[in-house]
Amino acid sequence: MSKLIETTTAQKIFKSMIDLNLDKDEVIYFEEFINLLYEAGLLNPDFQEHQEFIENNRNYFIELKRIRTEGNKTFVIRNYLNDMFAELRRLNKDLGYTYKEKVEELIKEFESFSETAKPLGDGKSLVYLVMLGTQSKGKSHKKIVCVFIRDDENKEMVNQSMNSKIILAEKVIFFEEVNTFRRPKYYLSVLDKAFNIFNETM
Repeated sequence: MSKLIETTTAQKIFKSMIDLNLDKDEVIYFEEFINLLYEAGLLNPDFQEHQEFIENNRNYFIELKRIRTEGNKTFVIRNYLNDMFAELRRLNKDLGYTYKEKVEELIKEFESFSETAKPLGDGKSLVYLVMLGTQSKGKSHKKIVCVFIRDDENKEMVNQSMNSKIILAEKVIFFEEVNTFRRPKYYLSVLDKAFNIFNETM
């Protein structure tokens, strides 16, 4: 499963580059910057627009190096990387590839695994479940995320109990009811935590 997306900035990336003690070379800085953008989830190898962005900027940084070396000028890189980062942010907004969209995509991916079960032996199964939580007035933003052990002989009874927001389980390993209203990142972290528990429990 993909790791949770974290917000990043050009400053954070540049700080991590300083720790690498790179040679004062525009192209070396550019290539490392691209690697870190991929790690941060800001570039996608499947996007043609991202590949064009990389090639255009690579040529620009090659030209910057040529101008500096031929003119014996001082090595300056940060402003150029900041500009490239801002350009990428604008491109990603146009592509719908923003932090918000990626978080929503991950939430949908986790929710799609709801009711996934794996056998534990002795007629027991481990179940990963995401369902609507308790409702009050109006629209409910609450979701229940849980991992529990089910007796497979009572599978249908367990399934029916979910409609009443009750889980007839041998043992509940993880349970949290989350108010998701304006809290997508926290909700995503709960989904991720529960799914990791589901994967790691044998």
